[in-house]
Amino acid sequence: MGDSRARSVRAALVHVGRPAPDPATVAAEARLRATLDEVTALDLEVETLSAALADFARAYERALGDAFQDVHAAERLVRRIQAQIAATQPEPFSLSAAAVEQWVSPLLPSPTPLKPAVL
Repeated sequence: MGDSRARSVRAALVHVGRPAPDPATVAAEARLRATLDEVTALDLEVETLSAALADFARAYERALGDAFQDVHAAERLVRRIQAQIAATQPEPFSLSAAAVEQWVSPLLPSPTPLKPAVL
């Protein structure tokens, strides 16, 4: 008999111990779950895009690394030429495109002509 009484008390506590959930709370919890699901999906998308960007950056560097080194070498040469000219001619002047191309074009990876530089 004691066992059935204990079961009756537990059953009563289950039914009485929990108040009915507030509809506003239930709705807020549903909105929170939906928002967390959306944030999780967006986080996964950001991780996917980040991995794709890293792959692109590696391929970009592999494909264009040598060309960038050539451009940097040409830029250093231009600066050396400009410094040499500035040391010999203190007056500012403008170099023609032909003069710049004569010195720099063999080092540039692109065959496009250069615009005149004003020093």
